[in-house]
Amino acid sequence: MAISNTHPATSYSCRGKTVFPFNIVESEVTDSETGKKRTQYEYDEARVEGEVTRDKLISAGIKARYSIEEELATINNYLEDKVKYEPEYAEYQIVRADAKALATAVAALTAFVPELPYEFEL
Repeated sequence: MAISNTHPATSYSCRGKTVFPFNIVESEVTDSETGKKRTQYEYDEARVEGEVTRDKLISAGIKARYSIEEELATINNYLEDKVKYEPEYAEYQIVRADAKALATAVAALTAFVPELPYEFEL
């Protein structure tokens, strides 16, 4: 989870990867040093190496919240005991849906902003 005092850009380059902020939450916080209130943004970041594709973006969106080990454990635990691990698995499915929504939004954006450095279909 990233935190910023400014609204994040739609995408940006960082260390050879294209970064897509998503699940952006704006909140008002009190600065611990000054005591003044300010706006803060918390968000996940999908980091794609190389060419941006829908599959890479979905994978990066999931990796923003789960390591591969955590993802496999979540799936395998659910397969072992669906009742016990249903809440954990349901959260994982929300993360997957968010990652797919991010990829769909980026694809839609590329249709309207042709100068973006990535292009793929909805």
